[in-house]
Amino acid sequence: MTSVQNLLLPLNGNRVYLILIFLMWLGLGCSPKTTIPPSNKVVQQATKNIKDTVPEEIVQKYPDTLVWKNVSDQYPPIISPEEINIQEKVIHSYSKGEKVFLKKKYFLSLLIPLKSNQYTNSSLASNRFVQFYAGALLALEDLERNNLHLEINITDTEYPGFSAQKFMDSIDYTKTDLIIGPFEREDLKIVTGEALKKQITVISPWQTSTKIAKENDFYVQLKPNLKEHFIKITENVCSLYNRGEVTVITHNNQEGKAWFNYFSETAQKITGNKSYLNHFTVSEDSLQSPNTAFVRMFSNNPPKAVILPYYSYNDEEKLYSVVRRLSADKGKKEVVVYGMPLLHDSERIDYEYYSTLNVRIAISDFMDESKYEVKNFKKRYYDMFGEIAGHDAVKGYDVFMFIGKNLEEYGSKFQEHIISQRQNYLMSDFEIHKSVSDEEKSRVNIDFDFFENKQIQIIEFRDSGFKVID
Repeated sequence: MTSVQNLLLPLNGNRVYLILIFLMWLGLGCSPKTTIPPSNKVVQQATKNIKDTVPEEIVQKYPDTLVWKNVSDQYPPIISPEEINIQEKVIHSYSKGEKVFLKKKYFLSLLIPLKSNQYTNSSLASNRFVQFYAGALLALEDLERNNLHLEINITDTEYPGFSAQKFMDSIDYTKTDLIIGPFEREDLKIVTGEALKKQITVISPWQTSTKIAKENDFYVQLKPNLKEHFIKITENVCSLYNRGEVTVITHNNQEGKAWFNYFSETAQKITGNKSYLNHFTVSEDSLQSPNTAFVRMFSNNPPKAVILPYYSYNDEEKLYSVVRRLSADKGKKEVVVYGMPLLHDSERIDYEYYSTLNVRIAISDFMDESKYEVKNFKKRYYDMFGEIAGHDAVKGYDVFMFIGKNLEEYGSKFQEHIISQRQNYLMSDFEIHKSVSDEEKSRVNIDFDFFENKQIQIIEFRDSGFKVID
């Protein structure tokens, strides 16, 4: 059973159930220290006394896994009904047989900013992290049904008194196989650094950065970084258009120049042509004046496609202004507009612009509403919680299904064994690769800094909806 299995009760179609969830686990989940049942305290103490009985090669290679052996007939290993049997399995990876050690039960810690002490009935289900957690509950139910046993310790990182350092100082690494989160970047840096020392795998579902970890094979980033989106767009346009047919549009500032330089360098690596892409800059004044922003760009040798690199919600107003003026200034000329996930997620940009501008978007999480599996999940979610499942609910489900299935197959350091394997879930596709921090690429003899999902799709607006095209 999972530690939250007792929470999966029928719902009467309202938010009361979610409130009950919080009330039931709040007392246990807010403490950064995993609660150990009284019946297991003796075993915990015994564990401290007989660590020397673990084979040295197992300690070095799998320090987070305890394997007991008989010292003698006089002193047999101490075993509790709650202790987990270890099974050895040989897998075929990289053209050779490798041993992994699997458990019948895994212990996970979820660090998530629920702000549970601030909730009211009206605000509960609107929180993206509540939705993520609720989706995770459904994944845990499915995994339990398939006989994968997970015990989850939940910590609200927004609860008063939480400290990432204190959490890691107090964590029992013998009872922690995996950490998911936290969300805040500085907290994540602390957790990944300390987890490396204790050799516990950390999964980050939310952050996208090349600066979190260095030479850390216990850190897995599930959200592809910004430049991976740029690379995907560049690869797509280079396969479809000729030199000079694609223009990168940015504001006239240093950030815009840096964006263009990265696109241009990437295109050069792909095509061998230094000037494959064009660059067009705009100012705020030109975007506010009719028929001035892009008239010149469309008058002489107009582009067949343009790229809008705007990705941050801080740039949402800029992106909207560019899209609005592009739609007006292009006239009857056909153009394809490439953009980042912000172009898909922004509430400012409606479907009229998607159709007029033939929008294509590089995105790592795309939910095809027409898929039976998605419809079924949304029905289950509504039946369970009385709420409509949003993006974060599906994300929570996918992340925990990804974690569970790979724990079952490869154990607590599964990231080493799934490199380049594409795994598809309801909304998220995962393809884990080794990545090197941009700041550290000048180092000599560095294999990699962390594991990262690099699976990104290109979706296109067709027939009143988006479809995957690449």
